Amino acid sequence: MADREFLILFVARTGSSHLAELLTSAGVGDVREWLNPAFREGQAQFFRTTNLADYFAAIRRARQNGVFGQKMTIWFYEEFSREARLEDHFNFAVPTVFLFRENIVEQAVSLCMAAGRNVFHNTGALPADLPDVAYNAADIRQCVESFVNEELRLRAFVQQHGSLVRYLSYEQLASADPRRVVEAIAALVGVKSDVAKLKSAHRKLGDDANRAHAQRFVEEHRDYVGAVGRRRQWLLDALREKPLL
Repeated sequence: MADREFLILFVARTGSSHLAELLTSAGVGDVREWLNPAFREGQAQFFRTTNLADYFAAIRRARQNGVFGQKMTIWFYEEFSREARLEDHFNFAVPTVFLFRENIVEQAVSLCMAAGRNVFHNTGALPADLPDVAYNAADIRQCVESFVNEELRLRAFVQQHGSLVRYLSYEQLASADPRRVVEAIAALVGVKSDVAKLKSAHRKLGDDANRAHAQRFVEEHRDYVGAVGRRRQWLLDALREKPLL
């Protein structure tokens, strides 16, 4: 079993894949979506496991430099919890990074654009011309509501497990020196990082169309956007009170 463990709790379109690649390249765990239900069948075949207990044990052995790191959305946890009590197999009271996006409208637009184009990551092999995606306020609003709900469920998860949690926003991750981010997480976990080997192929995917859709939505729904901001104030307060950086 791992000597050290940590958890990244995230919501979609917050840069979690980029962060995981940075951490893995620097030797701070082999950070993956180990509990993603979509990967369950393939990983079970790889680990040659036929029941959940053995499957979870195999996942827990997937460590790097004695560190087990994973990134998880709340619905990963909820999906597997329908079949097993995950707390019997994983320790969730570990150093935790809560990764979210301050600008939730841009986050919602990012998901709508990615789904409409069927392009979710930029790792240097984008199509020459990304297809246009029509502006759809109802879809954006639905994504906003989904994100707010996920954030609240993640908040309850942290409170339930008594995690040592620090907050990191997408905006901070995008603007900070990657070495500073990785070193901060390594310090939280209590391990050393090899920032000389730091790398990530992930690049920002959003473009002018994303920004135009987000700006239009804010202009057309100012009261709603303001109400969403008030509902999320707890998260911005947490970023100020318990920051990673």
